[in-house]
Amino acid sequence: MTPGTAATPPVLDEKPLANLDGVRAFACLLVLDNHLQSSSWFQNLNGKLGVLIFFTLSGFLMGYHYLPGENTLRYWGSFLVRRFFRVYIPFFIVLLLYGILHSMSYYHVFDAFSWPVVIDHWRLIKGLERFWTVRFEIRFYLFFPFIALALLWVPVNLRLPVLIFLWVLLMLLNFIFASYFIGGLVAQQLYRAEVLRRWSPSRLWDTAALIGLGLIFVVPPYIPELLDDFHNIWDFTYFFAPLLVLILLCLAKAEGYMRLIFANKAMRFTGHISYSLYLVFGPAYLILGYSLHGFSTIFFGLLGGFLLSYFFYKWVELPSNALGKRLVIRLFPATLISGL
Repeated sequence: MTPGTAATPPVLDEKPLANLDGVRAFACLLVLDNHLQSSSWFQNLNGKLGVLIFFTLSGFLMGYHYLPGENTLRYWGSFLVRRFFRVYIPFFIVLLLYGILHSMSYYHVFDAFSWPVVIDHWRLIKGLERFWTVRFEIRFYLFFPFIALALLWVPVNLRLPVLIFLWVLLMLLNFIFASYFIGGLVAQQLYRAEVLRRWSPSRLWDTAALIGLGLIFVVPPYIPELLDDFHNIWDFTYFFAPLLVLILLCLAKAEGYMRLIFANKAMRFTGHISYSLYLVFGPAYLILGYSLHGFSTIFFGLLGGFLLSYFFYKWVELPSNALGKRLVIRLFPATLISGL
């Protein structure tokens, strides 16, 4: 291998990624619906559910791309560099843009928005109502290499039981968001489990995924605590976390009608730009809506928010991701670079 070139990444089964792109889009749409500032109970609850789907999916994808991993500084150094440019740099830039816009105009998208608040966000100390999840994502990325390195010391046949034990322990100790991230790792390990590789009737996975999705939206209205306050969803980790693990596992395995729903071009495209949508769409929609009224607010707000999100994806997120890849090649030339 010549200096300055990266090793060929390991060949991964790309089949589940198509469905999971659609899952990312689905979660993103739930969150964006909540960002439209509706007071609807369902919209507020759906926003929370979208976040929990994102966290679980993040754990699945980290395990899918980076486990079992290597016991080298080079491997995990490249991981952290890639994550920094993939997640933090777009987050930094969008907050800078909102800070400038807030200072120069009457478009006050966020309450109590100020430069000290922006700096606290850059330092990952606080999170505005739309951006509070980013700091938890980054914390997971910082902690994930330690989990992966610890698993290297565990016999292969015991890794799944160890992860399940850790997952259950986190739920019992009420580490809410960590429970969803580790649950995603459990779903990924179950996906690769040999017994499930041999036993894979497609229709069963599709049906189980459909039932799981139905439960996650049908059950909450019958929980009195959630009807009183949708924020109480954090107290039901023992219900939602296992259910989301089941749903992700089934959707990763599904090859029938669920694939038609989640792996079509529109859903995969939305999934690809979902982070930019998360960062840009809600504020852009509100800004455009300040000068519009009636139906035009909805139409041009939605269209303009989507277009601005796409431009941010093309001009900020993709270049930042590419810069991270180039830097990894320079800093860690012999590293196996994941496709994520």
